Amino acid sequence: MCVLYDFKVGLSASASSCRICQAFGENSANDRTARHWFQKFRSGDVSLADEPRSGRTHVLDDEALKAAIEEDSDLMCEELAERFHVSAEIVRLHLNRIGKSYRLSKWVPHTLSAANKEQRVPSCLSLLTRRLNTHIFD
Repeated sequence: MCVLYDFKVGLSASASSCRICQAFGENSANDRTARHWFQKFRSGDVSLADEPRSGRTHVLDDEALKAAIEEDSDLMCEELAERFHVSAEIVRLHLNRIGKSYRLSKWVPHTLSAANKEQRVPSCLSLLTRRLNTHIFD
């Protein structure tokens, strides 16, 4: 938006990038980017919206992904990527965002549920009791 303003008031691309860096900090804009925008504005396109790009879209429905791993938690990222026609990295990012991580060949919640937290104490006591009652060196 600042670059468009500077273009409208007649500044050069270089002056615009210097002014933006002065206001927002060094490396907040560079000459090359400002020149690109100024060239776009000179051609008559003053739209600031991103134009559509070619390539795969990164749209992945989190609910559909969640349903897929709840149906079969053994699915690998690559298998999910094939199913949803996205990259495995996109699948990992979305699974992380919905709070899932891959542990022991299954997708599990990132955090423990209340029931998991309550189950920890009896499990630990059971293991401690087993250790105390088992004599390995007798």
